[in-house]
Amino acid sequence: AVHVDGIAWVHPKTKAIMKSYKYDQMESWEIDVGTVAFNMKPENENDDEVSRYEFETRLNEEISNLVKD
Repeated sequence: AVHVDGIAWVHPKTKAIMKSYKYDQMESWEIDVGTVAFNMKPENENDDEVSRYEFETRLNEEISNLVKD
């Protein structure tokens, strides 16, 4: 889900939020044909590894536009 505060991973059946990030936690995002990827900053100061989440979707352009806005 893309919303005013950030992005969230929502369970498709229960609609429960499984994971969420605020926009300031996002390092970058990328779109390609049929995919969207989010690179998130480390969750704690001692970690230097970026988390990458990549999804297959036909809505990659729409998702990217919502994140830009």
